[in-house]
Amino acid sequence: MSTPAAPLLRVQDLSLAVAHSGTRVVDRVSFTLQAGELVGIVGESGSGKTLAARAIMGLEPPAIRRIGGEIEFAGRSVPAMTPAELRDLRGARVGMVFQEPMTSLNPAMRVGRQLEEGLIRHTKFAPDERRRLIAEMLLRVGIDADAALQAYPHEFSGGMRQRIMLASVMLLKPALLLADEPTTALDAVVQREVIELMVGLARDHATAVLMISHDLAMVARYTQRVIVMCRGEIVEQGPTEQLLRQPQHPYTRRLLAAMPRRSPARAVAAAPPLVDVRQLVVDYGSRRGLFGKGPGKRALHGIDITIQPREVVAVVGGSGSGKTTLGRAIAGLLQPSAGEIRFDGQRLGTTDAAVWRDYRLNCQMVFQDPNSSLDPRMSVGALVGEALRQVPGLSRAQRQARIVESLNEVGLDAGHASRFPHELSGGQRQRVAIARAVIRRPRFVIADEPVSALDMTVRAQILELFAALQERHGFACMFVSHDLAVVEQVADRVIVMQDGRIVEQGSRDAVFDQPQHEYTRRLLSAIPALQASGDGGVRLKWRIEDAGTAAAQAARPLGLIG
Repeated sequence: MSTPAAPLLRVQDLSLAVAHSGTRVVDRVSFTLQAGELVGIVGESGSGKTLAARAIMGLEPPAIRRIGGEIEFAGRSVPAMTPAELRDLRGARVGMVFQEPMTSLNPAMRVGRQLEEGLIRHTKFAPDERRRLIAEMLLRVGIDADAALQAYPHEFSGGMRQRIMLASVMLLKPALLLADEPTTALDAVVQREVIELMVGLARDHATAVLMISHDLAMVARYTQRVIVMCRGEIVEQGPTEQLLRQPQHPYTRRLLAAMPRRSPARAVAAAPPLVDVRQLVVDYGSRRGLFGKGPGKRALHGIDITIQPREVVAVVGGSGSGKTTLGRAIAGLLQPSAGEIRFDGQRLGTTDAAVWRDYRLNCQMVFQDPNSSLDPRMSVGALVGEALRQVPGLSRAQRQARIVESLNEVGLDAGHASRFPHELSGGQRQRVAIARAVIRRPRFVIADEPVSALDMTVRAQILELFAALQERHGFACMFVSHDLAVVEQVADRVIVMQDGRIVEQGSRDAVFDQPQHEYTRRLLSAIPALQASGDGGVRLKWRIEDAGTAAAQAARPLGLIG
């Protein structure tokens, strides 16, 4: 009988703590990783998954120290390595792809120079050979080398920057790749392209991958084993399919229960549209900057949409599709170049100030990032109560009562009114943003990516809260999102946008079950259809599968694709 191969990575009883307080943030974490294996670590923010991964490279933040445990890579102790040995380990043997490429790519250096740095540090290739390897790798990740080498990171989209990061890491063919939330900020189509590219490169070079994420569906699609972390501890780990179908720990069941599911279709009574948009055009005109005058761009091409009272209409599409521009134009935050917007039969944009005032009071917006939309100098009570300044005849006591009532509606108690935004979690800040939007009982709410930055369990809570408020107060909603799994849970009707145009629209069930446009099919191919499997678990059945992708073929033996 053959002896099992020694693991490439062994983490045994790893414990990390905050230096000044001794509070443990990673507690007795143990796992192994074989050469060429793909393993996922999942958990909510604060679970310790990123700290555990950074410790593998000796990259713990200054305020964090190791208080116990061992990390061995290829049979050698990482904590016992000298600074020179750690420098040789990082990049050449262990590579890391970070969550936000703009924080790890130097904005002042050209892309070609940044790609060459690792080769100069860790290899003895001649300049011509380095350039050849860089050009081949850029071609492999789908980037034109001639255009990219002399460009700067800011000249690329988020997805392209992440491709450049992958290219820089994989140029050195590391034995282990640590991918820390590599696609969090990307839309569904680009997310799938980047992940499949990463998995394909790893398989080509026999690289092991440790994928860190809070997205269980994405991890389940591409990994062979999953490690579940909660509050610094591993609560469960095992083969991916087995863990999904028969989760043992309550926390794992809670994560699986938080995955978006299709809600029953609602009956929306036929009525004249509350919001009626006709032939809306938005142009971003050319403007003169430091490097000359740039050309203008048409962001919306003659958009027609209607939204009925009490209806939830989701507008979906990838980055740059125009969905956020449409929402901001309807909210009156952008001046359309052409077309008209009618609210309750009244045309906006006229000189009648009363029409605009009525619309402003009846249309509210929930933004993607509450950090940027909540004034950090104002208390929660002041932020939520700000909209009541336009309500005549309210006494101070009545105003305070309405504020407390609105906070209670979103699951916050009266004590939160005296706090400031920085004292709240991300989910609590989004609850404050929703309370501020609905305190005046508006008839129309525009929600722009309101849950994209939240963990799965917090996202589920916010979606349930939003649905309950919409049902209670009866406002119509335009829900802007790139996440079709979320849209499937909340929407009555779906509008699909690409390059500033509507390519498909219809009832939620019709769009999801019988998509007509190829772009809609591409969007749907990135999300699973969930099926209950008993014992609190799920089976992930992929709606539309592109059988030609290497990563999809590699995932099939795991039994995760229906």
